[in-house]
Amino acid sequence: MKKNNVELELLPLTNTLFPLIGDKLKEFNCHDGVINKFLVEEAFEAQQEGIASTVLLVNKKNNYEIFGFFTLQLQSIDIRDEEEKIKDTFTAIRIALFAIDVKYQRKGIGQKLMTALKHQLISFNEFVGFKAIFLGAIVKYYKFYEKCGFQLFNQQEDEVDDKDQEVDMIMRLNSLYESLE
Repeated sequence: MKKNNVELELLPLTNTLFPLIGDKLKEFNCHDGVINKFLVEEAFEAQQEGIASTVLLVNKKNNYEIFGFFTLQLQSIDIRDEEEKIKDTFTAIRIALFAIDVKYQRKGIGQKLMTALKHQLISFNEFVGFKAIFLGAIVKYYKFYEKCGFQLFNQQEDEVDDKDQEVDMIMRLNSLYESLE
C-alpha cells in the first residue's frame, strides 16, 4: 500500500520491532482507552506469552507511525442446540481487537487492513486448520464488519439494539475466500 509519503506495511509486534516502535505505541489513539491501553501495556507481553498475536499497520515512510492494528487468537467455538447441549465444536481464528487510529478512520484504512488480514489468514490456513473467523463487534461497528463479510452468530439482527452492546460475528472459511474474489 503506497501513496506519496505513505508506505503501509503489516509488521508483527516482535522482539525485533518492539524496541524500534515502543514509543510509537503510546501515540496510537483509536478513541477507546481500553484498546489503546492494551496496545501500549499488554500486546507485546501477550505476544511473548503466546496468548495472542498483534500485527501493526505502519507507515514506514513516517518513522513507523501506527495507522491501525489487529490482534488474533485461536479459539474453540461450540455450537449448541436449543437445550444448550454442545452439538459441534470447531476451531476458529478470533479477531480479539481491530482498531484504526482516529486520524485515519473513515478513510478506507480499516477496509484495507481487513483485506490484508484476510489474505494473511488464507496463507495461515495452509499451515493451521480453522473453519472460521470469529469476533465480538460493538454494535456501532457492526455494519463495517458486515460489509467485510461477517454475519451475526447465534443472534438475530432484530435482537441488536444497544449501540454499545457486543455481538458475536463469524465468517466461515468458504466466505473468506469469496470475500476476496
